[in-house]
Amino acid sequence: MEVEVLKTLARGWTDDTWPMIPCPSCSRGELGPHHQHPLAQEESWESRDWRKHDFWEPEWIHGQFHGALVCGRAQCREYVAVTGNWKLIEQRDDENRWDGDSFYPLFTPRFFLPALKLLPAAPPDAVT
Repeated sequence: MEVEVLKTLARGWTDDTWPMIPCPSCSRGELGPHHQHPLAQEESWESRDWRKHDFWEPEWIHGQFHGALVCGRAQCREYVAVTGNWKLIEQRDDENRWDGDSFYPLFTPRFFLPALKLLPAAPPDAVT
């Protein structure tokens, strides 16, 4: 798996910035959200409790998500379970200015099953 894919997964994604994740089964297709089963989001107890705070802000909302991804390659169509954390972030315009009261979830994955292939199947010929 390319380093850029790993960096993207570590930063997280939004519905508008879905990353290109190689399929762990066929390695040729890309994983995407399963359209019949969107990612389910649950707000954490801590996040719900923070709403009682006098100075509460929407950016404090966070929790866990889970769902199914599917390989886009017609010959594969592997289902991959994913789970992780999410939080609300502010919507910004092209000049990085706050766009009013617009917020959207940022998803940061923690687990994939079947697991993503992070290393090549065989080591390189020369290891230094």
